[in-house]
Amino acid sequence: MFRVIAIASLCLGLMACGGGGSSKDNAPERYQITTNATKGGSVKVATTSVMKGYTTTASIVPDAHYDIGTVSGCGGKLFDNTYQTGSILLDCTISATFVPKSYKVTVASAVGGAPNVYNTEVVYGDLAKFVFTADLGYHIVSVSSDCGGSLAAMTFTSEPISANCTLKPLFELDSATDQTQTYLVTVMSSVGGTPSPTSLAVTKNDYAKFDLLADNGYHIDSVTSSCGGSLVLIRFTTGKVTADCTVQPHFVLDDLVTITPSTDPSQIADISGTAAQGAAIKSSFVYARCADGSGFKGNVITDAKGNFAGQVLASALPCALKVSDGSTTYYSLATASGTANLTPLTTLILSYASAKSGDSWYYSGNWSTVIYSLGDAQTNFAAAMTSAGYNLPAGQFLPFATKFAVGDAWDGVLDQLQAGITASGLNFDAVVGLIKTGDLTKLPVRQ
Repeated sequence: MFRVIAIASLCLGLMACGGGGSSKDNAPERYQITTNATKGGSVKVATTSVMKGYTTTASIVPDAHYDIGTVSGCGGKLFDNTYQTGSILLDCTISATFVPKSYKVTVASAVGGAPNVYNTEVVYGDLAKFVFTADLGYHIVSVSSDCGGSLAAMTFTSEPISANCTLKPLFELDSATDQTQTYLVTVMSSVGGTPSPTSLAVTKNDYAKFDLLADNGYHIDSVTSSCGGSLVLIRFTTGKVTADCTVQPHFVLDDLVTITPSTDPSQIADISGTAAQGAAIKSSFVYARCADGSGFKGNVITDAKGNFAGQVLASALPCALKVSDGSTTYYSLATASGTANLTPLTTLILSYASAKSGDSWYYSGNWSTVIYSLGDAQTNFAAAMTSAGYNLPAGQFLPFATKFAVGDAWDGVLDQLQAGITASGLNFDAVVGLIKTGDLTKLPVRQ
């Protein structure tokens, strides 16, 4: 009898104590949400601790002058600026990337001269550079701009770009120019593109220049003109104007262009060169981006000495080239069949001529217009290197087109440049950032 009473008392005691279980053991599982964001924005999560199986949201907030790039993590999807997670079953991270906005820099048309390009897209914080050419009998006086910037000789370089802006060049007649007779050159409308400018008043025996800007999905195919003239990339230059005349551009759809292999040597351009940054860049793919959107026929890979050779269609020239040594990418430009080296020197000159970093230049919509300023850029760069103490090989300074081999005088220039950059405490990309501003005094001095 006593044992029955004792057992009953024990059972009652356990019930009073909650059956021996713990309320903490029955608490719902919760998981932590962390965030990761690149420069240009932030990720703000509604709650950082979420019960198992539930969802939450995060606000993806770009900074001024930036857009949302990609957002991933926690099994979610992006809706406008709100990221909705999936059901949370583990600790997870929401990662977001942000990209700088691009702004349009436009040059207003003016009588007496023209820029190398009338408009360009510039990434926030980069500089816009325009090279002006005065028509016969004119000279440039000034360039006004709501981008800020300055004119040096015939080159205008903006301040860092943070909004759409416009340049207005002013040309004046030379005192000896005959001002008594002018003619109107008019560009006729055409489906698939827009001329810039649409017309120009031209002094007798002078020339008119127009940029023929294709719409998305189109490209300029040809031009007929009662003024005569020739088309180079998107730039049409008339013959000497002796009467009112018209220019008729012809744009065609990109998908109507068919590029087929050719066995006719006259239709093929052979491009070769050396890829080196002092040491040879070995066993690396060389890529080409040509004016019609095509590239090399087949894969092109550097050999043990950094040499490479490939073929493109001659009609596709010019072609932008790039190669990577695994940590740094170098760029070049092939304007004709022949040599096109890929080195730190060609990369810096292209950045100086285009006012863009190599990658921004290579993937920009108007990369090919750099050919208009490349000659002057090489001349200026040679002078800057000489001033900085570099020992340049005798003869013309043509680092893009001069054949060289690892260990020779031109390779020695690359070694000097590499030593100068190392001694400056900067990496190569940082030097590119300085040179693209147009200030060649920032070039590291020879050690």
